[in-house]
Amino acid sequence: MPQIEAAETDEARRELIAEADRKAIAAVEATIGITPGEYLAIAEAAKADEGLAQRIDDRLDDLKEKQSGRRIRMESPAGSDASE
Repeated sequence: MPQIEAAETDEARRELIAEADRKAIAAVEATIGITPGEYLAIAEAAKADEGLAQRIDDRLDDLKEKQSGRRIRMESPAGSDASE
């Protein structure tokens, strides 16, 4: 958002917003199992329900932690067992 706010003209702001929208849609479309429409529906539901938003945040934190652990194991030297 700082780039959008720093844009000097309304046209530049619109272009930055359109670019951000394209990138967001591409990221969602690259995700298996969810459409942009489903993503937006989840986001709207989370805005309206603080408990749901917290559950989503907690789940994302869990997934990030698991991915971080996988990355560490994959980066281990060949032949070593990262679980030792």
